[in-house]
Amino acid sequence: MSLPNQPINLDPEQIAAAAFLLRLSARPLILAGRGALEAAAGDELIRLAETVGAPVVTTAGGRDAFPQSHPLAAGVVFGQPEAAGVLAESDMVIAVGTGFSSLTGRRKPDLPAQMIHVDIDPAQIDRLYPVRNGIVGDAKTALELILAEIENAAPFKALADARAAEAPARAARARESVPRSG
Repeated sequence: MSLPNQPINLDPEQIAAAAFLLRLSARPLILAGRGALEAAAGDELIRLAETVGAPVVTTAGGRDAFPQSHPLAAGVVFGQPEAAGVLAESDMVIAVGTGFSSLTGRRKPDLPAQMIHVDIDPAQIDRLYPVRNGIVGDAKTALELILAEIENAAPFKALADARAAEAPARAARARESVPRSG
């Protein structure tokens, strides 16, 4: 959900905490929603996925926020049964630009206990899922700042390289779990 003409100053401590949590995560997952698409945060999503070695799942509204041809595209839509496997093996989710509205009236999928939630609407943070770190702001700007924090952490490079080697296999397993239509 976008809120027009509402300037939001991102909290530097929340940005630093998000970068720290993503660096600590062994199996992160990115969940991209409509807000990421509306913020034109596609390049930042790609950079974040590649930097931290995370598959990317989208909501129905955010389906075009991340290219499905990318090796880290999990090829599933959040809230669908096919997403369960990639969610279950993740230890951290960064939800970007989603209020989880597609889950209204449905059983909520289980998410890892550790979650970072970025949304321009403060009412969406902690609404359906408890978060470890909530960041209120534009998805593109928040991701740019998180990426700058992560990329400035020199010791993270070796860990990220090792994690990134496994991430495409995680995404491929998720894509393979999607039933093929005839």
